[in-house]
Amino acid sequence: MLLPLNEKWLQQFVSANGRPPKILHIGNIANNAYLNAKFLNMHGFNCDVICYDYYHIMGCPEWEDAKFIGDFTQDHFHPEWVSSNSRDFERPTWFAQGPQLLCLDYLLALQSGNSKSSQKLWKKLGQFNKTRPDRWGDMTLPMLFAKWGNLFTKWRGFLVALRGYHLVMLNSLNPAELLRSKLRLRCRKFGGEQFTILAEPIVLLAAAAARLVQRFKSIDAIPHVTYPTRDLIHQFEMHFPPRKAIFEAALNTYVDALPRWRELVEHYDVVVGYATDGIYPLLAGKHPFVAFEHGTIRNIPFADDVQGQLCALTYRLADAVAITNADNIAAAQKLGLTQHSFIPHPINDLIIDEIDGQEKYLRLHTELDSNFIVFHPSRQHWEPRRHPDWEKGNDFFLRGFAKFFHNINPKASALLVNWGNSVGASKQLIAELGIESRVRWIEPLPHGEMMQMISACDALADQFFLGAFGSTMPKALACGKPALLYLDIETHKWCFPEMPPVVNVQTDQQIFEGLSRLHLDRAYYLDLCAAGKAWYSKWHSSAVVTNSFVDIFRRII
Repeated sequence: MLLPLNEKWLQQFVSANGRPPKILHIGNIANNAYLNAKFLNMHGFNCDVICYDYYHIMGCPEWEDAKFIGDFTQDHFHPEWVSSNSRDFERPTWFAQGPQLLCLDYLLALQSGNSKSSQKLWKKLGQFNKTRPDRWGDMTLPMLFAKWGNLFTKWRGFLVALRGYHLVMLNSLNPAELLRSKLRLRCRKFGGEQFTILAEPIVLLAAAAARLVQRFKSIDAIPHVTYPTRDLIHQFEMHFPPRKAIFEAALNTYVDALPRWRELVEHYDVVVGYATDGIYPLLAGKHPFVAFEHGTIRNIPFADDVQGQLCALTYRLADAVAITNADNIAAAQKLGLTQHSFIPHPINDLIIDEIDGQEKYLRLHTELDSNFIVFHPSRQHWEPRRHPDWEKGNDFFLRGFAKFFHNINPKASALLVNWGNSVGASKQLIAELGIESRVRWIEPLPHGEMMQMISACDALADQFFLGAFGSTMPKALACGKPALLYLDIETHKWCFPEMPPVVNVQTDQQIFEGLSRLHLDRAYYLDLCAAGKAWYSKWHSSAVVTNSFVDIFRRII
């Protein structure tokens, strides 16, 4: 529920405007936008989400709220939701997922009150995000037209890719090769691998176009759209001396969609751009806007390339910045941000009361012939260089678990998720440590099944390198299970007045000792479970996330 101050502000806004606040969320990695919008909508806001050109399982509403039976994740990057048993769940019409221009057209129709057009566009989006049938025999006549329209949209995508690339040709030291690389990616995104053969002809066409448009010296010269290019360059060089702005030519990729973005964002009181997507309200001249980071500012803004510079400028010029990773306070300070505040990672805790893991607990322990199961769902990524953007320290956990198995509990088991770049290396290490018989690999689980799995295990192991946490550890605490991870306490003091009650370990020896105490000291184990559940409710729940957002809106609207 909203805090009294936030509830009073919301009521005053509705009274003054005759409607609730309207918020647009752009981007949806890890379903952060979907969950934030869902929570806010439940408390009286009017939120829309645009999730363009991104279909990964963990960026789809079904991953959070549908119930599944059978195999539905053969393609994690573009799953066939229509063929899965997720019929108990219907996507909310405020969540637009598909090609960028189609998403924009849909939300524009929705916001303009054109229900006939929005319904047609919603069906087209369903073809792209695979929530509607894509088999010719299952299609009605309107759906056949929608499919033909999809094919047209793919070809139109090639024209969008071609349009404006003359600037790349004119401003690159090796323009042809750079353009080939860009277009192969672009063709793959719009039409699949078979379309990449078209990259070479487009390169030749772009080269010819470049020779015809030598008179254009900047994007500002293109007549149908204007950018605040000079102002952005000035702002960047003023805020980030002595770095020199290099992003002018790169803005051509926004030419086609910018008029639609400008029209769309004016329908909303606030725009929230996730990761690097705050660039859209910035280019559209929309204020206020919020830049929402989920690992985005740790390294990206400090790279002297186009993406890094645009990311740095976006966060610096945002009216508010939401930081979800406590360690990124250092990056925020380095960027000179003064308008930042902390918001916990959103977690769909509305289903917790429905979870009864006792039956699954007994069944899993019997199946694995185990009396202590550790669930380690973190992405498998560990390597000698220990890159902070990716590193999870999985090898520390495996070595610590191996000591626990060999020296303390020969009936212990570990449950690992088969995803990440280091799965092969982890399997090799498991064999070397002699624990193959005690490790079970499973596929990534949707949220509801993951919460069931956490409840069915004895403990959760998160990450052991960065010192920060995302949504995995809080899920364990919400389920009343202890979590092991490395937590840099000093880094988190600015976020939480009270530290989460976890088993704070980092090395394989510390992990071994933490597992041993959880297994051998029952009173300690039960106290940790109760304390974790209470901490989550007080400092990390969906109510906390919602109120944190409303605090920002109340300040900037």
